[in-house]
Amino acid sequence: MTKPSSVHSTSLPVSQVQVVPESENGTPGNDAQLQVLHQILDALNRQNELFEELIRVMGRTARQRQHQLRSWQAAHPELSQLFRRASQVLQRAQMAYIQRIAEEVVEGDEGLQDGEFLLQEFVDRFGPRLAHLNGMLQVFSHLGAEESA
Repeated sequence: MTKPSSVHSTSLPVSQVQVVPESENGTPGNDAQLQVLHQILDALNRQNELFEELIRVMGRTARQRQHQLRSWQAAHPELSQLFRRASQVLQRAQMAYIQRIAEEVVEGDEGLQDGEFLLQEFVDRFGPRLAHLNGMLQVFSHLGAEESA
């Protein structure tokens, strides 16, 4: 009597599956199913290889950008310090601006919910300025970031 097919996970990585075809009389099982399972396994293995390569490339790119930033900061310490102080000022300005936006939302509750025109007017009025402020704050914070140990 033959043992039923099983997936051995004790010593094999997640993407590796041992496929053992068996039937009642010990002869090979459905070859088409086995072939499909092997194709799926090959596709999963290829996908894992692509993910690993993507992680390597992204990590390399991030390390290169980090190195460039640190080099720039070392070459321009006075600018880095200035950007750090400027980002703190911009953060306070951003918080005050967001507070004004929130107050405007609360005051115009009915109109914003009921009127498409008022909602669009609100977005047009506050959206671009907030987006630009956020972008500037991100750049200043990035250039003024303190070196991590």
